[in-house]
Amino acid sequence: MTKLDIYESFNARYLSFEDIAKTFIGNSQFEQLLSNNHTLLMGPRGSGKTTLLKMLTPLSQYYYSQHNDAVKWDVQFVAIYIPSDVQWKRQIEIFKKDSSFPNSIIDNFPRFLVTNNILICLLNTFEQLININSDFIPNEEILNQEANLCTQLINSWAIEKPIIPTVDSIKQALFRRLQFGNTLLKKIRYESNFRLEQLPDYFYQDYFDLILMGCTIFEGVFKKYKDAKWALCFDELEISPDWLQYELIQKFRSIDQRFIFKLTTSPLVSIVDKLSKKTVEIEAREEEDYRVVRTWNHNLKGEKDWNLFGEKLLTQKFQRFFANSRKPIDVFGEDSETRNLSKIFTRLKIQERQTLSSSPYAQGNQYYALFKELARIDESFRYFLVHKQINPLNPVPESSEQLDQIFRKILQIALFRLAFKKANAQARGRKNPGLYYGLPTIYELCDGNPRFLIGLADSILQMLGENSYKAKIGIQQQSATIHEFSKKYLDLISSHPDSNREIYPNKFLNLGTLIKEIGSYFASKMLKESFKMDVFSTFTIDDNVPEKIVELIELGIHLGALIYLEPKMVVTSEGLKNKKFRLSYLLHPYFNLPIREYKHVKLSVILTKGKKEKISEQLTFSLS
Repeated sequence: MTKLDIYESFNARYLSFEDIAKTFIGNSQFEQLLSNNHTLLMGPRGSGKTTLLKMLTPLSQYYYSQHNDAVKWDVQFVAIYIPSDVQWKRQIEIFKKDSSFPNSIIDNFPRFLVTNNILICLLNTFEQLININSDFIPNEEILNQEANLCTQLINSWAIEKPIIPTVDSIKQALFRRLQFGNTLLKKIRYESNFRLEQLPDYFYQDYFDLILMGCTIFEGVFKKYKDAKWALCFDELEISPDWLQYELIQKFRSIDQRFIFKLTTSPLVSIVDKLSKKTVEIEAREEEDYRVVRTWNHNLKGEKDWNLFGEKLLTQKFQRFFANSRKPIDVFGEDSETRNLSKIFTRLKIQERQTLSSSPYAQGNQYYALFKELARIDESFRYFLVHKQINPLNPVPESSEQLDQIFRKILQIALFRLAFKKANAQARGRKNPGLYYGLPTIYELCDGNPRFLIGLADSILQMLGENSYKAKIGIQQQSATIHEFSKKYLDLISSHPDSNREIYPNKFLNLGTLIKEIGSYFASKMLKESFKMDVFSTFTIDDNVPEKIVELIELGIHLGALIYLEPKMVVTSEGLKNKKFRLSYLLHPYFNLPIREYKHVKLSVILTKGKKEKISEQLTFSLS
């Protein structure tokens, strides 16, 4: 698995509108996105935000209607897809490092880049509408309408003349503006006699004013779209300039009624003036001014919807992969604690047939055997049972309260702790029983991320090869592949270009190292130290965490490596402080952690422990 496998090959940013429409699977998130109001579509990278946003566009809807007769989506607005450009971020970073640029350039040049890009995207949408209405074969009337439209746009937008009145010609003129702008930057940097008044007027244009003029002109020429609703669909807002994020969210509060905004971003939008570190007031309010659609598994309903979507996604994939009909459950099987334990206790299957009770906690049954065996080899667990007034030699719940409050609560911890200890003590050549396999575990591992699910399924299916018609993959094969996938995902995070941050002068920290510290802390508490019923698997950002580490956490959220929990607050001026997170379940196999949420601990406590124990040479800084 390479970087291409997880992040790029299924990135809808690089797919055509037709390719997206051909394989699109609708879900509840898309239905919410169709609402005729402002929307924040939030989720980590790879969670399908771009696909959902591009499916709103006229061209995607056109192609979808050509390939699908069963489902028709009622899109009541014209969607203008506007991808964020990583060049904006790089340009701003150049300004920060080079003090030779005057403040007026630092303030206005990024706005010029954004405005130019938005106008190009608006022209792309106009072109889509013209092509669809002419069935992609322009007639004389359509050509005349395009010429009329473009003549008015050239005048209203002050496009340089002479120019042919076509959409393509105006786009080329805008691209030339970008080239000219980059040349101007070089002149400003290297020519001491350059005067700012030499800058063209378009450096100071407002993007929304130009959009308003453009859409009004289009409606006047193409009467079919008179009084149309226009949706400005900004993708990947988290890589756009801070001022643009703030302005767009503020526009939720008050904007021309013909326009709505559909914005995609990470699971948490932090609106903070990073230079002054002052609180920025956000007037727009969720539910009152906009609605939020979350693409990651943040509650029980979200998990159920994701499992249903995952079933459809893999079924569609298997139709192309297998010569005969196969469902995901036919290929991966069902996960089960009973199957897990049968791999640890090879005689358990015989015992199950002889047992008199249906309860798995009854004497002689699976969970009884689990607790008894762990008590035999784990002194701290044996002490735990005694402390709870449970006989380690006969660990049977004596009441329903004891069953609910103790036995069921510690089941997963005991199972993973036993597997971990047996793996360390097993004889040479004996395989470690797999704990990650089957459905719905495979869905749960991917945390609502379609790109992860596709990549993981591909990795597992590669083992079938020419025997794909048999379509049954064993537990050990699945578990081994999932462990490898988890490891390579962590490697990918570590090698991300932004993963290294200078925490203090000449002291750097890598996001992968930070994740290893967090995961190792949880694993140590759960698997190695004295047995406790209340273990940790989540953490909060407290005031003692350095700001640069908080920035690494933000990157981890964006990449899907860290999951934002209790996401009631999605737009904040307080940053990440006091918010709760966990590792992506896709990283849990690397640390041998169960797919469960447990108690939270302060991140500074994890980092301080890592420093004291010298787990990582990179954690050589002191926490303030």
